[in-house]
Amino acid sequence: MGTQSDRTGILIVRLWIEGDAHGGFRARITQALDSASREHTMATAADPEDVYAVVRTWVEAFVDQDRAIDRTLERVIQ
Repeated sequence: MGTQSDRTGILIVRLWIEGDAHGGFRARITQALDSASREHTMATAADPEDVYAVVRTWVEAFVDQDRAIDRTLERVIQ
């Protein structure tokens, strides 16, 4: 019987406000579906809804190993 190792992903969300709170929301999301890999993607957002969408897509891709993460996450969301 072989041993099965745990799979670990990493998702880092950095949030900050530039200027006023209404128009200054910023986020940078760094993500990797496999923490053992050096491969990662980054996205930026200027709206909380965009952050929610990136996080949801990442979680769905992590849970379903056969689903590739949407490459649109590599583009800048603004």
